[in-house]
Amino acid sequence: MIALTWTAAPAPEKDSAGSLVLAIIEALDSVREGSIDDESHALVANKIVRRRLDKRAITYQEYKAWRKRNPLVFTTIVSSTNDLIGFFDIFPLNASAAEGLLSGTLAERALKADQILCSTESRHAIHLHIATILVNPNQRYNSGGLLLEY
Repeated sequence: MIALTWTAAPAPEKDSAGSLVLAIIEALDSVREGSIDDESHALVANKIVRRRLDKRAITYQEYKAWRKRNPLVFTTIVSSTNDLIGFFDIFPLNASAAEGLLSGTLAERALKADQILCSTESRHAIHLHIATILVNPNQRYNSGGLLLEY
């Protein structure tokens, strides 16, 4: 398993109240990693990608099969009330899929579930495909009050 950790810097001194750094720190305190089992967030994320980035991206049903093979490929960032703030997709791939993507002979939308390493194989991944890092365009503010621009 590959773990990514986001650690906020220590809180600034009180004399920097109203600063961007303080706003970011407060915003980070009000979000968390969402559940990997939240199908409503996966569906919304797929709709966002297909509507805003690539209408030919894989369907929700295909994406569900990928996540069934490896639930760790999809990570959400949610507010304290479980509103979707953003998400990212990172796929640990087998060598042939990675080579195909790098050479241009394989498009992301042509990936098959069996080309993604299962969760037990992820810790040994050599090839990672960072597919999406996206802020939910429908979620303009997080609960910390920080404006999210995209």
